[in-house]
Amino acid sequence: MKKLLTLTAAALLTVFFTGCMSMGAALGTSTKHKKEYQAAVGTPEDSVVFYGNFNTMGAMEGFSQMNPDFEPDYQFMESQNFISKPVAPGSTYILERAYREDSYYIGNRRYTTIYNWYYSMQGAINPLVIKIPKKPGLYYIGAYSTNTFEEGSKAEKIEKSAEYEEMVLKGALKLYKGTAWESAINARIEEINNENKN
Repeated sequence: MKKLLTLTAAALLTVFFTGCMSMGAALGTSTKHKKEYQAAVGTPEDSVVFYGNFNTMGAMEGFSQMNPDFEPDYQFMESQNFISKPVAPGSTYILERAYREDSYYIGNRRYTTIYNWYYSMQGAINPLVIKIPKKPGLYYIGAYSTNTFEEGSKAEKIEKSAEYEEMVLKGALKLYKGTAWESAINARIEEINNENKN
């Protein structure tokens, strides 16, 4: 009986994690979460939505707006795919927090390692500073591995970073469905598909 329960739990975890990976931003897209995005102020004509991938399961990221010319703001996402709410064009966001969990099994025991990083708010040594463009619309920040984030050195995009953009945008569609952002996201997905055909 114990062996059957272990096999069932392992199968369910495999389905869960495989599903999360294929659904992209499905993590963090609860009804409450979706409502926050759909109620957010800002359109593609006057705001920017920045988005990217942190190529790590069980990831969470938090960014703080640091440009003194703009209102303070904090953007947080519980997913390997980061999708901001609309932000002010020309503002600057700095990585404040990154979190991830790694789990593995040895026999019937599950082991979890938790990584919880808080970064300096000084732009000169913070690994990821995002300068939001002055032009409103969508802004892809790229794909990164949180394993490479170190204070004092700038984060580098992972190889083939551009290939993650469409996956992240499909997650963004779930969050922004029925808003002014939906058509902008669909248009960018179509652009990517046309670029891939050439």
